[in-house]
Amino acid sequence: MMSIKKTPVKFKTTDGSEFDTEAKAETHEALYQANEEYQSARRKLGRLLAETQITADGEQFQFGVYRDYHRIVPNYWGWPSLDRVPYLGWNWRWDNAGDRFVIHVEEYLNGVNQNRSYAIGDLYASERKAREALIAAREERLGEFQAELAELKAKK
Repeated sequence: MMSIKKTPVKFKTTDGSEFDTEAKAETHEALYQANEEYQSARRKLGRLLAETQITADGEQFQFGVYRDYHRIVPNYWGWPSLDRVPYLGWNWRWDNAGDRFVIHVEEYLNGVNQNRSYAIGDLYASERKAREALIAAREERLGEFQAELAELKAKK
C-alpha cells in the first residue's frame, strides 16, 4: 500500500531563496530586484565619474586601459619615495565617503593583508612626471632637514 505524504509548498525567488508564503517571496524578490538595479546604477555612475577623473600630472583617466600609475609616498621621518599603483581594470571602487572613484589595491605584505585605495588625482600617469614630482618633494624635505640642522647648530 502506498502512503501519500503532504510536502509543504515553497515559493522560490530569482536568487534561489525559498519562502513558506508567497507574500514573503514577493517582498524578497522586490528587494532583490531593487538591489540589482541599485548596484547596476552605482557601477554606471562610478564608470562615468571615472572617465572625468584627471591624474596629478593632468592626464585624463582611461577606464578601460590597464596600466601602472605612480604616486609620491610621503615619509615624515625620511625621504619621500615613489610607489607603483597597478590599475587592472577590475580593482576600482566607488568611495562613498570621498564621493570619488578610487583604485583599490589588496596586497599581502609581511603576513598582513593590506587594503589601500588611491584617488586618481593623487596618481601620476607618467613615470617621468612622477619622478620630477619626487625630486621636488625630496628637495622640499631636504630644505626641512637643513632648517632643522641649522636650528640644532644654533642651540649648541
